[in-house]
Amino acid sequence: MTHLSFSTLNHSPLYPNGLPLTEQFRAVPDAGYTYVSPDIFSLRAWRESGATIGELADAAAAAGVVCYEIAGIAVTGNDAETQREAEEMLPFATGLEVEWMEVRVTAPVDDAVRERFRRVCELYGGNGVGVAIEYSPYTPLDWMGDAVALAHSAREEAMTGIIVDTWHFFHGKDDWPDLDALGLADLAFIQFDDGPAVSHDRDDTMNRRAIPGEGELDLTAFADRLTAKGWRGVVALEVLSAADRELPVAEFARRCHDASLPYWS
Repeated sequence: MTHLSFSTLNHSPLYPNGLPLTEQFRAVPDAGYTYVSPDIFSLRAWRESGATIGELADAAAAAGVVCYEIAGIAVTGNDAETQREAEEMLPFATGLEVEWMEVRVTAPVDDAVRERFRRVCELYGGNGVGVAIEYSPYTPLDWMGDAVALAHSAREEAMTGIIVDTWHFFHGKDDWPDLDALGLADLAFIQFDDGPAVSHDRDDTMNRRAIPGEGELDLTAFADRLTAKGWRGVVALEVLSAADRELPVAEFARRCHDASLPYWS
């Protein structure tokens, strides 16, 4: 059975008038979700408020939601920078008992980047947390096949996999044969969103994603290909929309949930 997770990023402090995680957590169960996906900006705001990770875990439990993954940390071109952010987020990952830490790769993949990624996997895997790679057309790691190869390179250190985001799939290098060839063991989870068929501006990915069914992407074919080969994992609703950001978070969460169910039920 496919489960839906609500991403907190659209209402995070990354944008004006971001909402506290506790308010988002309370909105999630009534909207129908099993899981929630906290973001790094909201987690930093929580820490800077003086509240503890234990208090955040208690708030999630009181709301009746499970923190599935954290979005996310970066493997950069700098050893110390990469290690610092990985260590910064590890207490949240273990304290919230997430299944995955999301990783973006912001430097061209070479031996040094592979080694940094391996060390991140060693750190998280040693603490029982998987590492999921989000590739995208906006980073040097911009193709599904290369992301899978990087995930395989550190599989001895941690449970690894890739994240396929529908926005990135339809606006990047991927094509249907790539999705058809993707092994289910390599797929950590899906990030699901709609939008225009063509995007010319990186700002679009942060502000013009649409609630599933309200854009031009062929989400039906995408979901059908995965479910036909037996995938029944977690789908994270990562709708980043300036227009929908004006909605109360409870209404936004419910609309995302209800619009997504027909694709995955």
